[in-house]
Amino acid sequence: MSIFLICSCENSNPQDKKHYEINTFENNNIQYKSLKGKKYVFSQVRVPNSIIKVDSKLIVSEMAGDTLMSVIDANEMTFDYKFGKEGMGPGEFYKIWNLYPSSKAGHFWIYCPETKISTHYNLMENEIDRTYKQTSEDVLATQFSPSYRNSFIGLKADGSYQFAEFSESGKEIAGFNTWEGFVEKSEEIPPNVIAAVHQGQLYSNLRQDKFALACLKRDMIEVLDLKDSSILSIRGPENITPEFRVDYSSGYPMAVTNRQKDVYCYYSAYLSDNYIYGLYSGETFINVNQNHSDVAKIIYKFSYDGDLVASYKLDTSVQSIHVDEKESKIYGITTDDNPGIAVFNM
Repeated sequence: MSIFLICSCENSNPQDKKHYEINTFENNNIQYKSLKGKKYVFSQVRVPNSIIKVDSKLIVSEMAGDTLMSVIDANEMTFDYKFGKEGMGPGEFYKIWNLYPSSKAGHFWIYCPETKISTHYNLMENEIDRTYKQTSEDVLATQFSPSYRNSFIGLKADGSYQFAEFSESGKEIAGFNTWEGFVEKSEEIPPNVIAAVHQGQLYSNLRQDKFALACLKRDMIEVLDLKDSSILSIRGPENITPEFRVDYSSGYPMAVTNRQKDVYCYYSAYLSDNYIYGLYSGETFINVNQNHSDVAKIIYKFSYDGDLVASYKLDTSVQSIHVDEKESKIYGITTDDNPGIAVFNM
C-alpha cells in the first residue's frame, strides 16, 4: 500500500515557534561573485569523498581503497601521507562518511555509520586519541557529531525530532523540534518518512555548539544552536518541494521520492564561527546520475540570523567543501572523471 503526497512549504508551521525561526530567500537579483579554482590531483587519492582542514593540513577521506585517509599540506598543496586501514577491526575504518572538527588543536573526528564508531584522531601524533561506539540505545542515530558539552548530536532514522542529543553513555537526553508541520497532513505521516524526505548531511562548527542539517532534496538548511536549543531554518533559493509517497510494501513505512522530478539541493555545508556556507546544486537527479552534468557550483553564505551575505559561482563542480576564512580560501572535492582538490580564492 502506498500513500501519495506532495510536500508543501506553504503550510509548514513547526510547533515550537518560540525556538524555531524561518528565513526565506529567493533566486531573484542575487549578485554572484565568480570564483576560478585551481585544481590539484594526487595519484595517491583515488576516490575522494569529503574534506576538512586541521591546522595547516587538509584531510581527505576516500570511499574505497586499502587506506581511506589522505593528508595534504595546504600551504604547499603537496601530498604528505595516508592512514586509516580499510577494515572492520580495531583502529580500522570500513567506510568514512563524516569528518567533524574538534575543539582540541590538531585533532578531528571521523564517523563510520556502518560500524557506528566515532574516532577522535590526533593528527600531530598520527594516532587514534579515543573512540566511541554507539550503544543499543543510540544505534538508530545515522549521523553522530560530538558537542562541546560532552554529548553527541545525532540524526535518527526514526523518532519525532529533527535533532537528538545523546549522553556519552548512549542515553537520549534531549530532542529538538519535531517534524510535525513540515509537510501537509504531517500528523498522518510517520516521522521517519518526513525525516527521510529531509535527509542530508550533518555538520558542526569548530566550537561544537552549532549543528546544521543540509537537506539534499529540499533547499533548506536547519541550524541548531545547542546553547539555547533554537533552530534557524534557511530556505531557498527555489523553495523546492519534493514529491514523495509513503510505501508500506516492506512491512514498515518508507519514503519514496520521484526520481524523474528529484532535484539535488544542498550537497554540502560548512559552519564557521560567524557564517554558514551552503554548497548548492539545483541539478536534477536525472542530469547528475544519467547525463553526467555538474553536481554543485554555487555557494551561499549566510549569517546566523539567516541573512544572505554573499553568493559565489564556481567554475568547477565540487561535492564537499571546507572554508578557511583566515586565508579567504574555499577547498572542494571535484566531481569530474579525474577528481582532486580545487582551491578557490574568495
